[in-house]
Amino acid sequence: GLRGRGAGRAMFDALAGHLAGDAAFLFLECADPVVGFYTRCGFVHARATVTAIEPATGAPDTSVSNVLTRPLAGAAWPAGDIDLRGLRW
Repeated sequence: GLRGRGAGRAMFDALAGHLAGDAAFLFLECADPVVGFYTRCGFVHARATVTAIEPATGAPDTSVSNVLTRPLAGAAWPAGDIDLRGLRW
C-alpha cells in the first residue's frame, strides 16, 4: 500500500501547484481521526465556525468541526466565521 509513503502529501502538493494563482487556500472539514493526516499534508486549523445549507431541509447548518486550511499564496487564513453559501459538498 501507499500508507506512510508520502502519497497523500504528494497529492496535495500537486493540487496546490495546480491551483496556485487561482485560489488562495485549500479548505476542508474532517473528523478527529484524520486531522493528523491532513496536518502532515500542510493543513492548519482555521478556528472558525462553518455555515452551509443542509441538503435535506434547505436550512442553514452550523458546524464547529475540524476546519483545516492550507495556504497556497503564503497568506494567513482570515479571522472570522465561514459561510459556504451553499452545500458542503
